[in-house]
Amino acid sequence: MINLNSRKYSRYFCSLLVILSLSLLLQAQQTGTLFNHFNNQNGLIMNNVEYIHIDMDGFVWLGTYAGLQR
Repeated sequence: MINLNSRKYSRYFCSLLVILSLSLLLQAQQTGTLFNHFNNQNGLIMNNVEYIHIDMDGFVWLGTYAGLQR
């Protein structure tokens, strides 16, 4: 059994995590992933969103202090 408290495995895990994070970042940059910024001037009830949920139909639900918005 592997002792996860061992420094050797701890370093290995950290290195693997860094490599995975960098590869995901590079993949997102290569695919041209875009982000849209919304606020109360272009569709949101409020600027502050407290909760985000994507349902089984693919709708994004945003919870704010002013109410729920799809």
